[in-house]
Amino acid sequence: MEEIEIISPETLNENIEKLSIDELIEYKEKLKKFIIEIDFEIKNRKNKKEEANKLFNNKVIK
Repeated sequence: MEEIEIISPETLNENIEKLSIDELIEYKEKLKKFIIEIDFEIKNRKNKKEEANKLFNNKVIK
């Protein structure tokens, strides 16, 4: 996973204040991309966990 910056309320406000409209649009798209990637990873991990739990529960029952 590529390195990402940690966003705090302070850094967010600093970026908003200093960036132009075009830069803000680009920043927003970058944040959306990261959120989509994080959501995808969360979904994958939940699916893997559910699958592992099903396999474990099936082995315990038998």
